[in-house]
Order: sequence, then C-alpha cells, then structure tokens
Amino acid sequence: MAHHDHVNVDLLYASFSPRTRASVDIFTSSMFFLFMAALLYFGSSMAWESVQGMETSYSAWNPPIWPIKAMIPLGTLLLLLQGIAKLLQDILIALGRESVIDTRHAGDAP
Repeated sequence: MAHHDHVNVDLLYASFSPRTRASVDIFTSSMFFLFMAALLYFGSSMAWESVQGMETSYSAWNPPIWPIKAMIPLGTLLLLLQGIAKLLQDILIALGRESVIDTRHAGDAP
C-alpha cells in the first residue's frame, strides 16, 4: 500500500488530477475499512476460541495451530494502521495541504 504496488484500474483514474485521485481513494477506502473491520471481528473471535482451547491439528503430528490463528488479528491491525496512514495522506492531498509524493520505485517507468 505504501508504494502503490496494488492493482488499480487506470481507465479513468490516470487522467484525474492528484486531488481528484485522492478524493476517489478516500471514497473507495470505505470498502477497505469495512472488509478490515469484518476480518478483525471474525478473526479475533476465531483466534480467541483457538487460543482458549489450545487448538491443535487433528493429525498424527498434532502441531498447535492456535499461534497461527492468533496472527490473523495482529496482521489485520497492522494492515489497518497502513490504511489509516494512507487515508490521512489522501485527506491532506484532497484538501491541498500536502504535495503529491511520488512513491514509485527507482526502476519503475514514469
């Protein structure tokens, strides 16, 4: 997210001004936050049940799987923090208070 390496549909988006792009990003980020809220809610309840029961795999090896399930809410929180940072940056750009920062990699074409 920090380097815009995710997929964008550039059909109209590329022709927008930076402030308009930021406004569109603010609008579309609502879907991101809805999905992250659902993932955090359901992932946390799943992880909590798994940790409480010290869940293991039902195999001959019987490894614990509760630590892996506990990472789902943690990863979701980290992704939410990145989304909040991007949203704040888009708000500043849309308000004209921050110049557009080129976050492409050095080897990328302009």
